[in-house]
Amino acid sequence: MAFDILNALQQQYELLDSLYDQNVQAARQLQSTLEHEILPGLVDEEGWGEDDIHRAVEWLRDTPSVFRMLKRHNLTISLALEALRTTLQWRLRTLPPLAGQPAMPYFTCLPSHAHDPFGRPIVVIQAAKLLSGTEDLKQRAVRTSELMRAHLVQLNKAHSSSGGARPILQYVALLDIGGMSLNSMQTIDLMNWHVQELLPRFPGMLAAVLILNYSWAHAGAWGIARRVLPASTLQKLFFVGPADLRQLLSPRVLPKEYGGALPPIAALPNALADASGPAAKAPPGAREGEPDACTTEGSGPARLAGTNLRPVLSSMSLLNPFFGYPAAYDDAAMPSLRHGRRRKRDLLYTLVRLWWARWGTRTVFLAVLFVLLLYARRWRTPLRLLLERRRPGTLPVCSFLLALVP
Repeated sequence: MAFDILNALQQQYELLDSLYDQNVQAARQLQSTLEHEILPGLVDEEGWGEDDIHRAVEWLRDTPSVFRMLKRHNLTISLALEALRTTLQWRLRTLPPLAGQPAMPYFTCLPSHAHDPFGRPIVVIQAAKLLSGTEDLKQRAVRTSELMRAHLVQLNKAHSSSGGARPILQYVALLDIGGMSLNSMQTIDLMNWHVQELLPRFPGMLAAVLILNYSWAHAGAWGIARRVLPASTLQKLFFVGPADLRQLLSPRVLPKEYGGALPPIAALPNALADASGPAAKAPPGAREGEPDACTTEGSGPARLAGTNLRPVLSSMSLLNPFFGYPAAYDDAAMPSLRHGRRRKRDLLYTLVRLWWARWGTRTVFLAVLFVLLLYARRWRTPLRLLLERRRPGTLPVCSFLLALVP
């Protein structure tokens, strides 16, 4: 059992690393497009201040987050770009700054030296205690997800400075469901909300969820959960017993409650707490573990405007996936909206061009014909005499034609 789970985790880890290597340039291009082309337009539309811009830039420069969003949308640039744009708006409208924001209770990230065999950090979720609280779990879940993202940024900064080749992309979760009732409407509603609302904003941060203390009492609720959760999530769920857990994860990285050598969870510091400090709010100078390919001179909105060096793709080009709207083209990625959004004036301009391409020549011909007929009335008699003088035999025909002139 433990060997099968470990083998599945290894295959998933190697596949994700391979996808990251193949698509990191596309993710960087998305970052450049978002920061230099889309963000300035959003700043004007939303009226964001300097602090909002700093928060937006900090998230946009998080290459692993952008890559995870790209992967969620099947590596399709146009879909990922639109999702990133709407997520950016959601973050600035909904997500509060991290400073002083605690994680959910009974949601503990183990110290950095406690990780799985592939170097991924471990979080422990005590579900029964968490659900028994009276707090708004949805609001705390959003903040906790952002703390997890910020914690990965910190880990990758240290990982990059120590010579790490690839960033850490995911967590491994230990979900302790001992004493938890999965039959409550609160639990089902929370699962639905997580799938519909939270997961699209923070995709792919969990590599695996090891479910602990599962018993026959949970069998009926598990049948309901299988119908609620998407297939991609179900593939990451593994039911693990105590012996299998100690084979998957070394006892030195497990808390005492689960047969490990670490102190009890209540005595362990939550590593997510460090991510809520001032460092999580300030924008970094460059992407974590990545060369800063998209920064420009200056700071604030003037710096964000940047310089568009990419060739523009015509709004009527067959290569343009946003037909009707101008796009910017780059060989490293699919075209993206040049102005970051679908502007009505661009669509109107395209419709006028299409009309002209279809009817323009005929319109010019009819206009010229109308002008000629208008002025031919004045020159009817001189023209008739001229034609008769040159070709006397054509008089009947000329008379008929000139009779048509009003």
